[in-house]
Amino acid sequence: MNDLLFLSPEISNTTPGVKMAMQTDLNPNSSAFRAISTHLIQGLLQIADVDPHEFACVLLPGDDAMILEATLQTVIPNQHARVLIAVSGRSDTKIVELLETLNIPHDVVVTPQSQAIDQKMIRQHIKQTPTITHFIMSHQDATVGVLHPLAPLMTDLHLAGITTILDARATFGGIPIDCDTLGIDYLITVFHHALHSVPGFGAVIARRQKIAQTADQSHSVSLDLFAQLAFMELSGGAWRHGAPTQSVIAADCAIATLQAHGGVIKRYQHFRQLQHTLASGMTTLGFEPLCPPFWQSPLMTAFAYPNTHFDFDDFAQALRLRGFEIAPGITQCPSFRVATSGSVDLSELNAFLAAVKQIRQGHV
Repeated sequence: MNDLLFLSPEISNTTPGVKMAMQTDLNPNSSAFRAISTHLIQGLLQIADVDPHEFACVLLPGDDAMILEATLQTVIPNQHARVLIAVSGRSDTKIVELLETLNIPHDVVVTPQSQAIDQKMIRQHIKQTPTITHFIMSHQDATVGVLHPLAPLMTDLHLAGITTILDARATFGGIPIDCDTLGIDYLITVFHHALHSVPGFGAVIARRQKIAQTADQSHSVSLDLFAQLAFMELSGGAWRHGAPTQSVIAADCAIATLQAHGGVIKRYQHFRQLQHTLASGMTTLGFEPLCPPFWQSPLMTAFAYPNTHFDFDDFAQALRLRGFEIAPGITQCPSFRVATSGSVDLSELNAFLAAVKQIRQGHV
């Protein structure tokens, strides 16, 4: 058993119950596994707070990048479409890379790191470029930890007829997101972040009216969201290709755990408490957060090096020996990242801060 507490944004700690659920073996074609897949879909739609008659949930095997690529190449046609993407961090540049590879026409509006997306700039660009048909943005910046406001921009663009896509891979399940009210047409998520499960597949919550228009639009067989949805709904929860059985069982357990402990709002409040404790404690120890507090996500915080002599590798190794895993920074400013999005309680976070204090005092 791995005793490390993951405070890294790449992957979150899970609960013992989720780990235990993965010990179950099921035939992917069995009625029992189809029932679990269907139950999981229902749970995800409840978290999104949407009407299942208006929204569908597509489950697809693969990693983060595959779920993202599946969405882009299914939802956006190569002709008579143009995408506007708000770029503010590393995950957004990956989206741009995918759009270029897929040969999808696109425009980019860049927001400086540590700042929220400039909604006025987005509106102005769309006004000047009436050929824009789709808009995509990330909910949370993975570099500094900015949580980008969704309203009123997403709602206004949806009402204007622009298809809206939200990359919520890091935030769904940890921050309330009302897809219908916010005007989100497609929401992309995975399970090994705020949902506290494990990698292996992802989900796309899609407005049925929108995804119904994507039949035969995909250039891939395995990444076709429309075909995956149609097959799963027709077969009562069966998967077309490569059902990741253990990951699905684990995710269903993780969703049940979330709902049993007060749902997304309760988890969001818990994350906010953790992040406030983290930021306050680290500041006292000489580490300043890079993100202004009014834009700070409760799920991930980036800290600047305290001085030019700071050695992150030595610092991270000292923490690892004490049972904690953090991540290097990916910003222009020398930094590192600490996530509070996993299955972490306040006592564990205080133990982490105590370990940092020991290391700062020279007790390596």
